[in-house]
Amino acid sequence: MAAAAAMAGSNSLSFNNPGSIAASRCRKANRFAAKARLVKTCDRKSFLGLLTLILLLIAVRRAVAQTSLFLTDAPLWTHYLCDSSEPDPNGSASLQGLHCYPSLTVPGGATLTVTNLLSAAGAPQNSPRGALLAFVNGPCSVLGTINATASNTGYSNGGGSGGGGGGAAANAGQVGLFSAVFGNGAFVTTAAGGLGGKAELSGAAGSSPTLSSQKWIWNTGLALGVPGGSSGGAGGIGQGVAAGGGAGGGAVVLVCATIDFEGTINVNGGAGATGSQGGGGGGGGGGGLVMMAAPSYTANSGTVNLDGGAGGAGDSGAGAGGGGGNGWFKQFTLN
Repeated sequence: MAAAAAMAGSNSLSFNNPGSIAASRCRKANRFAAKARLVKTCDRKSFLGLLTLILLLIAVRRAVAQTSLFLTDAPLWTHYLCDSSEPDPNGSASLQGLHCYPSLTVPGGATLTVTNLLSAAGAPQNSPRGALLAFVNGPCSVLGTINATASNTGYSNGGGSGGGGGGAAANAGQVGLFSAVFGNGAFVTTAAGGLGGKAELSGAAGSSPTLSSQKWIWNTGLALGVPGGSSGGAGGIGQGVAAGGGAGGGAVVLVCATIDFEGTINVNGGAGATGSQGGGGGGGGGGGLVMMAAPSYTANSGTVNLDGGAGGAGDSGAGAGGGGGNGWFKQFTLN
C-alpha cells in the first residue's frame, strides 16, 4: 500500500504539473533545434568552402592552360616551317615572294637576288614582290649574299621611309614616300617620309619605324603589304627632268630549323639621283627589314646592311635630296 501510495503520489505529482512537462519538452525541442541550426550552418559553411575551393582550382587550371597557349619567344607564324615543296636554290638565283624549301643554301660567292616584278596578263609573279620570305623545314646556310638592295619602288610596308627631294631654284622637291602597313583598303603610317626642300633648300631625311611599331609589324602587320622600305621623293624641277628618288630596300625573312649565317644580307635603300639643269637632288630610299627565326644558330657572324639611301646632290643653286630612313633587323630563337 505504501508503495502504491508512493507511486500514486508520484503519478499524481507528474500529472498534476502539466506546466513542468511542457517546459521540459520545450527545452528539449529548443536544444534539438539549436543543434539542427548548428549542423545546418556548418553544412552551409562546409559547402561554400568546398565550392570556393573547386572554383579556385578550376581558375588555376584554366590560367595554367591559357598560359601554355602563348608563345613568349616569337610570333606564332615563325613556328611554321612549311611543306618543303620547292627545291633548294643552292647557288645564285633571282627570285621573289614566299617559298617553302627543305633546306636553303647560299654558298660562298653565290648571290640570291631579290626581284620586284609586277604581274601582267598571262604572266603572274610571285608575291610579295621585292621580298624573299623563306620557310625552311631544315637547315639554312647563308655563306654568300642575299641582295634586296633598292628592290622596292613606291610605298612599302614597315621599313624606313624615303627622304624628301631637294628644291630647285623655283620649284620645291617632293615629299619622300612614307612607310605604311596596308590592310582592308586602309593603311597605317609607321614612318613619315621626309619633307621636300623648298626652293634651293635640301630635302629632309626619312625616318624609321619606332620599336613599338616594329613589334606590331613583325607580330601582325608583315602580311598586310609589300614589306620593305619606301622610295625617296623626286627633286624639284629645274630646266630639265626631275631627279628621281631612290628605291626602298626590300625584305628578307628566314624561318628555318637551324641557321648558319656567315655571309651578307643587303636591304639598303637606293641613292637619289643627282639633280641637273638647276634641279634638286632626289631623296634616298628607305632601308628594308630583315628577320630570322630558328631554334638554334650554328653560326651567327654574318653582316646585315639596312641603311637608308643617300640623297642625290642638287645642281648648282639647288638643294640636295634627304637621306632615306634606316631599316631594321630582328632575330628570334625559337623554343
